[in-house]
Amino acid sequence: MAYPKITLPIRQLEARYLSGESVNSLARSFGVSSYVVRTRLEEHGVRLRSLSESLRGRVFSSEWKAKISAGLRGRRLSAESRAKIGAANRGNIPWARGRSKASGDPMMANIGCAGRKHWNWKGGVSDAKNRFRMSSAYLQWRREIFIRDNWTCQDCNARSTSGKRVWLNAHHLISFALRPDLALELSNGITLCKMCHRRRHAAQPCNS
Repeated sequence: MAYPKITLPIRQLEARYLSGESVNSLARSFGVSSYVVRTRLEEHGVRLRSLSESLRGRVFSSEWKAKISAGLRGRRLSAESRAKIGAANRGNIPWARGRSKASGDPMMANIGCAGRKHWNWKGGVSDAKNRFRMSSAYLQWRREIFIRDNWTCQDCNARSTSGKRVWLNAHHLISFALRPDLALELSNGITLCKMCHRRRHAAQPCNS
């Protein structure tokens, strides 16, 4: 017996998926299985996000983290797994290799400038800043910055492509420590790749 094919509004489905909504959420919304949603998206050439991409930016509860930690405690990787990890990392050059503060390299300017010696020291706001970065409001702001900038570094135009991953940061033009009231203003944010983000901060002098 042939079952009728379930039809879905593909343009709406595609738009919501590309805006970040999950397959499971779309399935619940349309009253179908997640398999149907994935199949329709693939039929229309939409690239499905990998598991790591789907989990990026997600905030996990302390209970969930504790369960994962307990499950991995004492786990030993097989020789085959260790060999695969080694092969994947072979040839990767650490970003700081061959660099030193003494050489005047701007990327190393802030080495040893922690705490009160750092150029951006504001009396100790780390706790408040860390709580803010874990908030849903910040994660939403960060996502909107990425979408506005088309997931592209605004300094060097780098972006992730098939087979090449570029790690992006949402950078505050005016720092959180100086103007916490501007922390969620879209006009105060810009998308930068990891290296360009470091360069921006390294350009600031260290307090003597």
